Amino acid sequence: MPPTWQNVTAVKEKQIFLVPTDKDSWEYPSLSTCLGFLWMLCKMYPDYYSEEEFLQEVDLFYETAYGMKFDLEFLGY
Repeated sequence: MPPTWQNVTAVKEKQIFLVPTDKDSWEYPSLSTCLGFLWMLCKMYPDYYSEEEFLQEVDLFYETAYGMKFDLEFLGY
């Protein structure tokens, strides 16, 4: 991490997160990009959008789009 980032509040408060993308990219343009936005919403505003709600949405997405159930380990979540 560049030294200049040490003054960023999120860095100081250890609020930096990596998008879980081991198998399916949630941050690059693709069908599943919508999950990246919802994941960020869940991380930034957990009182507004809980992780439980997010995981339900992910299950629905993968079942609808690919006919498979969401697997935390498979996606690196």
